[in-house]
Amino acid sequence: MIGGKGFHRALLPSWWMSAFLLSIACDERAENAMDTPQMGECPASAELGDLRIDVQAPEAAPVDIRVVAADGSVQRIDHAGVLSLSAGPFRVEARRTRSPGTLVGRAYVGRVESMGLCLRPGSETQLRVVYELDPASERLYLSDRQGGKLLAFDAPALLAGGASAPVAVFQGGLNAPRHIAFDSAGRLWVVDSQKVVAYARESLVGSGAPMPSIVLEGPAVIGASSPAAGAIAFDGEGALWLAKVAEDRVLRFSAESVAQSGSPMPTSSIQGAAVQGPSALAFDSEGNLWVGSADDRVLMYRKERLAADIADAPDLRLAGRTPGPSINALRTPSSLAFDASGNLWVSYFASNVLARYTPAERTPPAGTPELTATPAVQLRIQVLALLSGMAFDEAGGLWFPGLQGRIVRLASGKLSASSQPTADTTLEPAGLNYAEHFAFNPPSASLPLAF
Repeated sequence: MIGGKGFHRALLPSWWMSAFLLSIACDERAENAMDTPQMGECPASAELGDLRIDVQAPEAAPVDIRVVAADGSVQRIDHAGVLSLSAGPFRVEARRTRSPGTLVGRAYVGRVESMGLCLRPGSETQLRVVYELDPASERLYLSDRQGGKLLAFDAPALLAGGASAPVAVFQGGLNAPRHIAFDSAGRLWVVDSQKVVAYARESLVGSGAPMPSIVLEGPAVIGASSPAAGAIAFDGEGALWLAKVAEDRVLRFSAESVAQSGSPMPTSSIQGAAVQGPSALAFDSEGNLWVGSADDRVLMYRKERLAADIADAPDLRLAGRTPGPSINALRTPSSLAFDASGNLWVSYFASNVLARYTPAERTPPAGTPELTATPAVQLRIQVLALLSGMAFDEAGGLWFPGLQGRIVRLASGKLSASSQPTADTTLEPAGLNYAEHFAFNPPSASLPLAF
């Protein structure tokens, strides 16, 4: 039995006030959690006890606390208060949260403070949850493969453009960093030449040569050919997806298998005749996986198929082309991204075109996965950029690499019609060779699977 009473958030006048949110959900793993005591140490009972949760958080910081009962049921709350629960062991998780910003938001990290999590019949158990700003958030991160380093730019630098310096530079221990992505715990994952590494958020605050908290190696990760690994992406369950370029397949590694260093084995894979040199990965808001293939196609696999091995045809095989009078194929999809409206954006490296596919434009005819489309919005970049990666900011602007030493941004107003656009912002920091791939921390709230 579950109930609630007296919920409040008033320990400090500056704390954010919000309405109570209560829901039953599936049990999920969290980095900041207190473990459940052993059942013998804390017997379950139908009688009730009270759990008092005190919350300390910065003003305007969202709170996401999960109380997991012994039977696996979950209550989600977003402020301090008292819960009446069936007596017995329980677990409390403080999830990472985010608040919006002009170009990039802020992330907050929760910490549960308690000595024991056992609820006794007729008694009250008290615990405290503290939320703090993640100092490595509110930034755009990018990889500089030629320079063997990662750079981070804060919001003021992104707004100012020009020669604004990065707020942090990470160099040392990386050979040729390429694809990067953040997971829901705030770790930065990097595909290097012969390994995949993750950096804890605490190591990303200032410049230096941080030691990775997780190093993934072994044959499933590095392979026998070069390039060994391409794009990475995380699904809604925290599983890591890795594109194996030279092996013509995409691998899924469970969240548990990549929680620590080692040589993990994939839980499922995608391969077959349609998968050729997969170079880009992205998930849409429904959890479907999109894959850029070296044969100039973008493939889509529906969420319900992703738990098992796939060797047959994708659910969509999308080819793009330019409009007339001179019709040409859009070639070499190098990165994929979804905007706030659910449109799929594809950067075509060989064509130097950014193309937008609306849901209608990427819907194949009935009975076939094959589709050749001429997207209504095509941005001809020409000499402005080398289209290897891209990312949307909170204002709907699109960031991507420029020429050597440059990062460029197109404002949202330039993304609604075909053109040969000029950059609205150009960032030219000293020491940048060629920017390749981008990741906002935290991801934009409007994008799929942000957290």
